[in-house]
Amino acid sequence: MLGADRLHLRGVALPDGERRDLWVVDGRIRLEPVADAVTLSSDAYLLPGLVDAHCHVRLESSGAVPREVAEQHALASGRRARCCCGTPAARPTPAGSTSGTTCRG
Repeated sequence: MLGADRLHLRGVALPDGERRDLWVVDGRIRLEPVADAVTLSSDAYLLPGLVDAHCHVRLESSGAVPREVAEQHALASGRRARCCCGTPAARPTPAGSTSGTTCRG
């Protein structure tokens, strides 16, 4: 179903709170009905354009990584990453320091 080229979503569109139907074709949201669209949801909150862009720079597929590796990951992305708690992850706190990143996540 998720591999469908044409998707249909029905729900409450935010932030206006109106019930609507939205269609997605080639990654673009449309307001006009699209033939043969697969309905993914008929009762959901819809927030077009929202992207969940958070990441956990201290995790790899094998589990947690040392702070030095996390810093390399954050810097390799070309931008300053932030941990889930909002603290800067690109500049971890040196051992023994009392300032900077305190997140353990």
